[in-house]
Amino acid sequence: MKTILTLISRYWPTALVVAVIVYATLTPQPVEPDTLPMIPGLDKLIHAVMMGGLVGAVAFDWHRVDPRRRPLTSRVMMWICFGATLFSAADETLQGLLPIDRPSDINDFWADLAGVCVAYLTAPAAVTALFRKKH
Repeated sequence: MKTILTLISRYWPTALVVAVIVYATLTPQPVEPDTLPMIPGLDKLIHAVMMGGLVGAVAFDWHRVDPRRRPLTSRVMMWICFGATLFSAADETLQGLLPIDRPSDINDFWADLAGVCVAYLTAPAAVTALFRKKH
């Protein structure tokens, strides 16, 4: 238990993003559909932003915990993206299996994957810029 609490305290931004994604995707209608604007493709954009945000949060935490010993190499980013892709696949699968009246949608998974790819390309530069010392 102590190990999990330590992990969450060190990676709290990632834990927060995961909690928001789980709430948004695995609860029965967290937002009433009538309150959302009818913008075509908005759902897919939200999926891309959620998974891209997850990759960004993990990259941020990875670097924040020990910036000198934990650079965001392309190998590290590939592992982060692989984990986010597995998370997305599990999330979509659970949506279809749980009795929450939320169908699993392969197009949601593709949107998630698009967000992961965009974050793979942009997160290292963004995280580096955030931690760059100001002179």
